[in-house]
Amino acid sequence: MDPLQRLLDEARRDQAVEARAHEHWLRRAAHEGATFTGALVDLAESGQSLSVRIASGHVHHGRIVAVGTDFCAVETDGGVTIYINLAALGEVRLDSGAPPAGNRGPSLDMTLAEALSRLAGDRPRVAAVTRGLDTPISGELCAVGTDVITVQLEGGRLALVAVAALTQLSVFASG
Repeated sequence: MDPLQRLLDEARRDQAVEARAHEHWLRRAAHEGATFTGALVDLAESGQSLSVRIASGHVHHGRIVAVGTDFCAVETDGGVTIYINLAALGEVRLDSGAPPAGNRGPSLDMTLAEALSRLAGDRPRVAAVTRGLDTPISGELCAVGTDVITVQLEGGRLALVAVAALTQLSVFASG
């Protein structure tokens, strides 16, 4: 074999090895810098079908449609949007696809309370689930403060719910 050709072949082989090592290092660095919030953002952008399990034991199937600083929103296969407190989100299971890199921050610079306050003007039907309670608080979302939501129950009574106690809030389509 020609010495020049051998030298070129060795150089190409060395470059290929270096490129694979660099790619491996980049993937590892990305995973080491991953956050749960970042992984949720990746999943929202991919539109992947998944299941989420809340600390209360509730499981929802659908797609993540938004990720804020302390919450994510899942649109279920049944068309209900569920706002989930990240502190109560126990597990996300992917139906298929590659695992998300997760090396970035939330897609929305807003808290759960801020997101819910945008809904209150429409007075949607909701079901709020809080830590320690088995029965959802169901009614119309009529007001949202800094750390409290107000739900008008059937019969006109009001329920005040601490946002910090919310594990999830389901918003039902009107009609």
